[in-house]
Amino acid sequence: MTRQLLIGACWTCRNSLLMLDEFNFSKKNKDDIRALLQLTEGGQYNRKLASFSAPSKEIDKDLSYSFENGEFNIKTRFSLIATTMKNVYNSQNIEVKALVDRSICIPFYPTKEEILKITIPAHIPIKRSTFSHIIKQAKITLEDFLKLI
Repeated sequence: MTRQLLIGACWTCRNSLLMLDEFNFSKKNKDDIRALLQLTEGGQYNRKLASFSAPSKEIDKDLSYSFENGEFNIKTRFSLIATTMKNVYNSQNIEVKALVDRSICIPFYPTKEEILKITIPAHIPIKRSTFSHIIKQAKITLEDFLKLI
């Protein structure tokens, strides 16, 4: 064991784009959302960690991170794109609401054709039961499906 702290994406993606796919907004513990709020608003985050790691420090012009004596400090800058299948506008959580208020949210409502393109693999045969489930989920009749193909 090297006792090295693994630095997360907030440092690795500095001065770049941080993309989070299927971000879970519905978790009970909102520490990650609080951290994202702090990082996207001011670019700084500080936290005590119950970790035993060798001290580490890196500086990149005006940005930096350090970990020493169980305290993690970071000053970073990135653009954030987070995707989710949840409707973030319906959240009752104050941290999620704050993140949504500070974000540009672009909902995606796929058409029946797009749903079928996403769910039916063109190169792999599928079972009849799977096919029938897809048709039911896409809310389309078999006749309409055959017209699309």
